[in-house]
Amino acid sequence: ADVADAISKAPTAEFISSRSESLNYMASKGYIEKGDFIKEMGAKNCNPLASYVLYDAISTGKGGVVSPIVYEDKLSSYREGVSGGDVASSFVGDLNSFLAVKVAAFFGLVFCLLVDFGFIANAGIEGWLS
Repeated sequence: ADVADAISKAPTAEFISSRSESLNYMASKGYIEKGDFIKEMGAKNCNPLASYVLYDAISTGKGGVVSPIVYEDKLSSYREGVSGGDVASSFVGDLNSFLAVKVAAFFGLVFCLLVDFGFIANAGIEGWLS
């Protein structure tokens, strides 16, 4: 119910960007920054957790700013899901994409760290043996 409420109360991209207080270059060009979105959702008395989940689904884990076109497209598709009565399935794919991006980044970082430790161990062994 909280997520459906957040979807229905989410303001337009134009409204958020017009009231933006961000000093970010992208926000000055009309992009939706996470802080601005959360601030506007808080002004509409939405559940903060539902607001964060909604933004994460819209951004699909690709940073702190979202194109206004992407924002409006995804929000309209979520609203269609809400009107159909199935809130979760309307944005579950985008939330899964968000999680996949984060997991892939984590495994990429772990792989790079293991390669670095291998180089350090190799250099240490060669230095010890010489």
